Amino acid sequence: MSDFVKAGRRRRSVRRMLLAVVAVGAATAGLTVTAGSASAAGAHQIPNSLPKWLAHATHLGHAGASAPVSARVYLAPRGGLTALAQTATAMATPGSASYRKFLTAAQYQAQYAPASADVAAVSAYLRSSGLHVTGVGAENNYVAFTGTVSAA
Repeated sequence: MSDFVKAGRRRRSVRRMLLAVVAVGAATAGLTVTAGSASAAGAHQIPNSLPKWLAHATHLGHAGASAPVSARVYLAPRGGLTALAQTATAMATPGSASYRKFLTAAQYQAQYAPASADVAAVSAYLRSSGLHVTGVGAENNYVAFTGTVSAA
């Protein structure tokens, strides 16, 4: 296998891993941005952001610091995942006052879409880390960004 093919696979693997780590961390724990000095490498660990499937991944080595990265940070619903799960359970439970009374897209957005302030905070954090925010998802559900491995 050529070095070019190995490098391409390594970059794709790093991108997938970064996307998974950021997405899972943001969705399950929210972003915790700590004020003060960063570690020597400038990295911030996001609590509960290591996906279980990563334990079975094959380490292909470190990506180059200047390798490109693009990913999305998915934001938890306003009120948290627990509140959304309770609403969904109530809609699916016979005998519940909410049984089969499903939310429209507009109702979901009004109740659970992440606030613009959350999007602004995540965007500011990404920019302060040297990353470039490239977009925000419909209903503020994610913030897309690009940059380099060293910035991420």
